[in-house]
Amino acid sequence: MYDSGFTLPPQTTTVLLTTSTKPCEDIDTLACQKMQQSKPDLCLDDSLAELACKRFCGRCRK
Repeated sequence: MYDSGFTLPPQTTTVLLTTSTKPCEDIDTLACQKMQQSKPDLCLDDSLAELACKRFCGRCRK
């Protein structure tokens, strides 16, 4: 086998996480309710409120 001394850079993989929920639906409303029991300020967390619990947190645009 021929060794050129050339090393390829490590391969990287990009993962895109998406949800299949409708524009103003919770991923799981029951989960939102349970999370709020342990995190009362759940809806103040923009990431959770916008991505996971949009309807539950009242983040739907009219």
